[in-house]
This record gives sequence, structure tokens and C-alpha cells, in this order.
Amino acid sequence: MILYKRFIGFLSISTLCMACSPDYFFNEDKAIEGNIWKINQKITFDKDINDTIGKYNFYLNLRTTTSYEYSNLYIFFETEFPDGRHSKDTIECPLAAEDGTWLGKTSGSLIENKILFKTRVIFPVAGNYKFSIQHAMRNDNLEEITDVGLCIEKIK
Repeated sequence: MILYKRFIGFLSISTLCMACSPDYFFNEDKAIEGNIWKINQKITFDKDINDTIGKYNFYLNLRTTTSYEYSNLYIFFETEFPDGRHSKDTIECPLAAEDGTWLGKTSGSLIENKILFKTRVIFPVAGNYKFSIQHAMRNDNLEEITDVGLCIEKIK
């Protein structure tokens, strides 16, 4: 039953990203084994990018359960450029309002968040980009994280 719910949730968020805008040219989610995101576990994505003129927005796709114990999530977002350069950002992702109400879309015990964290990005060189997301919370293991993903939108 849990796998069925995760599958339905995955289809829902994938459909949402595709239905919202045809300009999402990258959208990938990865399941977190056992719903425990370990401190040293980097979630990685590769994308060949040839457009060095367009502007892009980056979103974190995050699925947690209602048992996730924090109202936010800190992540490290690292980019490896085709020419070997690296950049690393620390980003806070709010997940609940001050009154404790979850900010994402809730379906049963799952909460889906799509968090805009970089805007109007221009890729300086064409080639293969590698993106990685790692949690930056004080706990070594974050429980109740089911999926982590990256969605990149081309701005018109």
C-alpha cells in the first residue's frame, strides 16, 4: 500500500510539473531509500545544456510525510560546470507556516513541495552540468523524507 501511494504521488508531481508549463525541460525525482536521508548522501542529476542565452528557474521537488519533525529544510546545492568549475549554495526551504500548517500539497500522509530556490539563471557555457543536493541539517539522518528532485524551468 505504501509503494502504491508513493507511485501515485510520484505520478502526481510529475504530471503537475508537465501540466503547469511546457517549458520545464528538466524534471527528475529520486526516491530516498527507507525514507531516511543520510547527511553524506548526495542526490545527483546530469543535464546537457546548450542554451547559453536563456534564463532558467530552479525548483526543489521534495516529498515528506506528515511525521517529518521540522518546519524547514536546509540544503547544499552544488553545480559542476562543463569546464570543471564548481559552485555551492546553502538554501533554506520553509515547509510549514508559523502556526505549524504544512505549506505543500497534502495527500493523506504525504506532503509535496515545489520550492523555487534560484531565479533567472543563465548557463555560461554549453555542455554537461552536474547538480547535487545534500541536506544541511544538524541531524545526520533525516527521517520521513521520501523523495528529492530537481525541476528546471525555462523562462519565456
